[in-house]
Amino acid sequence: MIRSETLYVLERLKAQGQSIFLIDKNLSFLKRLADTYYFIETGHKAWHAMRTDLNNDANTVQAYVGQ
Repeated sequence: MIRSETLYVLERLKAQGQSIFLIDKNLSFLKRLADTYYFIETGHKAWHAMRTDLNNDANTVQAYVGQ
């Protein structure tokens, strides 16, 4: 319930043009919101992608988050 309420609020903020910085390991949740993705490993940016790049690079996604 909390995740669905959070998603609802974040989608409304995004629709209003607000920038959102969100950290979460649940990629399916983030895919509904994010336009840009940063994969952090041991405190450093390991990989950066736009939504289209993320959808086209399943091997990298699998390597970082296992999804």
